[in-house]
Amino acid sequence: SIREPFSQVQSMFHYYNLAEIVGLNKENGNNVGLLKQYFRDIVKYEAAYQSPKVKNIRYCVPDGFSMTRNLMSFTLGFPTGWRGKDLSRNKDAIDRFINLISMKFSLVMVIEYFIESLILLRRTLSWGWKDIMYVAKNKGTYAKNDPSTVDPELMQTYREYSSVDVALYTHFNSTLWQKIKSEGTDFYGEVA
Repeated sequence: SIREPFSQVQSMFHYYNLAEIVGLNKENGNNVGLLKQYFRDIVKYEAAYQSPKVKNIRYCVPDGFSMTRNLMSFTLGFPTGWRGKDLSRNKDAIDRFINLISMKFSLVMVIEYFIESLILLRRTLSWGWKDIMYVAKNKGTYAKNDPSTVDPELMQTYREYSSVDVALYTHFNSTLWQKIKSEGTDFYGEVA
């Protein structure tokens, strides 16, 4: 499954305690203000986070690895520059990557539309209702911004910085809604 990239980076920022690790000014108080500070000087803060100097407080994240840049794409196999090539500025490579993921997976679930994604999964695999029952766990709460309300300059910085994740999400969110549209009128009854 994939997640709206800015929401995902807010979650990673909070969960992996990036603000404290890089020594951000806590006067901004909440996660949103600290994230804005981080992205205003992304090169400086990413270097600080990835540095071997903070290895002992960075937990299980290896030196040189970014938790804020194209993390979903990296997880799916895209070369983001950690220990190898960085193809994140190569539009053809990004398009080939998205096409490859589309061919490998008949359904990519979207976290923001989890119920709809589950219903599509159930239908795709001919599963019963008991096969998609779940209990939400480890759901964090913290101050966050809806991506649509974020400072446009910050959002543009983030979109350029994590362009592969943005392209990945845009494609599969669109694909999800195309699939839902083709499911027929009873689909929303199942969602309800």
